[in-house]
Amino acid sequence: MATVIAVCGAGGKTTFCLNLAKKYIKLNKKVCITTTTHMWNMNSISDINKLTNIMPGIIYYFGLVRGEKIGAVSYADYLKICNVFDYVIIEADGSHMMPLKIPIQWTNLSDERNEEPVIPENVNEIVVVMGNESIGREFLAVCQHSNEISDKIKFDNLENADDIVTYDLIDEIISKCYIEPLQSRFNDANISVYKVDFAVSGNYKKIKNLAIVLCASGFSKRFGIENKLLTNITIPNTINDVDGYNNVNKNITEPLYKLMIDKLFLTRNLLIAKFNNELKYNNLIVDIAVVSQHNEILDDIEYKDKVVFLRNNFANLGLSSSIKLAAKHYENFDAIMYMNADLPMLPPREICNFLYYSICSNNNISSMFTDIPQNPAYIEKELFDEVESLEGDEGLKKLLFKYKKESYKYFIDNKYLYDIDTKDDLKNLIV
Repeated sequence: MATVIAVCGAGGKTTFCLNLAKKYIKLNKKVCITTTTHMWNMNSISDINKLTNIMPGIIYYFGLVRGEKIGAVSYADYLKICNVFDYVIIEADGSHMMPLKIPIQWTNLSDERNEEPVIPENVNEIVVVMGNESIGREFLAVCQHSNEISDKIKFDNLENADDIVTYDLIDEIISKCYIEPLQSRFNDANISVYKVDFAVSGNYKKIKNLAIVLCASGFSKRFGIENKLLTNITIPNTINDVDGYNNVNKNITEPLYKLMIDKLFLTRNLLIAKFNNELKYNNLIVDIAVVSQHNEILDDIEYKDKVVFLRNNFANLGLSSSIKLAAKHYENFDAIMYMNADLPMLPPREICNFLYYSICSNNNISSMFTDIPQNPAYIEKELFDEVESLEGDEGLKKLLFKYKKESYKYFIDNKYLYDIDTKDDLKNLIV
């Protein structure tokens, strides 16, 4: 009979399951990964009823294919799996790839599902996964079901849903929502905690020079006869105020492209400080570049010697032309982040965190993520050559969807990715 290990909690479970499986196959054990909820389809799903010779040293996957994901097998098949493998590793929870989670039973949601996580009674070990990448971010934006917490549970370290996540809050969620209820239900199982912390691996040391590229070559066809990038935009001071909420009653009004360039200066300062202070890593060099066809932007004397301006003579070929131009210019750099120039509501602190975790992760491509990969996006030099295959206005979407399973996904509230396409969009800016 197999040793059954259930992995629950928030984002990072699939990677944890895979790493755990690799540990056991090195010991020449018969190992499989399955799910009681859903997980990414690993493209090697097996049918236990058709397997006659299970080999040690190989990871097997079991699940019912549901598009990009797989779902749970029948309980009868699950028992067969347990009888023929040495280790059965179960992804037993879903979190929409968010770094924190409150299980469904603690919310006011009307739901007919069983309590979360979904763990079989014959479990031997339970691992609770939570992400330290939520630290310093709004609880509301990074925790699944944060909007629907009912009076069934209160947190000492959380007064309001938009409070900032702390280490103490993560520990409290783990204890109240997972450890205590799981211990009462599975008193014979060994329960442990794994906090996802990308920085521990030291992967960030591979990145010594990073280019942050603002793509500002668009024609603004939907905006009207004016160039939206040159249009004055008003945003709250708090968006670009990296020191907190000083001058909360004041707004910033500048041409859109200036707001965006200033945003990237603040991002660079935050990122370098974060690497220096938290990782004691001071080898990171960050270039800021603007790709444009517009003379008003390229000739802005305010940013002379501060920004690398790249003239795009092929803007008529779409956003891909800006991406290719920057990739060619920075072919000797280790990584590039691309960002469109019409995201005035995206705070520098969020861009900084996105870059920090993208660099620290073991992934060479990442994007901000809502329900789909979004701009901004980040790629490392291993993928620079693939940029040549991009066409039109698709941006990096082709690569983001190609490597969707392998990419790091920085979950973010869609309100921050509000873009300006038409003049009517200006009316919906929160000021």
